[in-house]
Amino acid sequence: DSFPKNVGVIEIHNCNSKKDTKEKTPTMDLILHNCDIQGLFIDDLDLEELNEQGLTIDTYFPHVERTAFFINRMYSTGRDIVCCSRNGRSRSSAFAAAILEYYYSNGNLIFSDNRYSPNILLYRKLLDTLRKELQNY
Repeated sequence: DSFPKNVGVIEIHNCNSKKDTKEKTPTMDLILHNCDIQGLFIDDLDLEELNEQGLTIDTYFPHVERTAFFINRMYSTGRDIVCCSRNGRSRSSAFAAAILEYYYSNGNLIFSDNRYSPNILLYRKLLDTLRKELQNY
């Protein structure tokens, strides 16, 4: 009963967690609480690691448009948006910072909080895509 109502959740997992049964997710609990959920598999990479894995900025996080659409839909229907990842420091904070910057122009709150280390590649890619989504409406 204490679970928040009217929530959209973005769950971010490591790519290898598709096979890793040790990483438990609360997805079923969220479904039972009628949350809208988008599950993503994105490794936490910096630019150097991206290049080492043979990825480019264009091929890293290929579902960014779908995520931007999900975020816009959640926001436009008045839902609170919760971003969660395994440690909650880099990927989810990048998403939170991009969302705060896009809607409220205060994503710097996340960057200035020492508890978080937002992944700058994810932040920029999501924020740029959210801005493009606005132009499409």
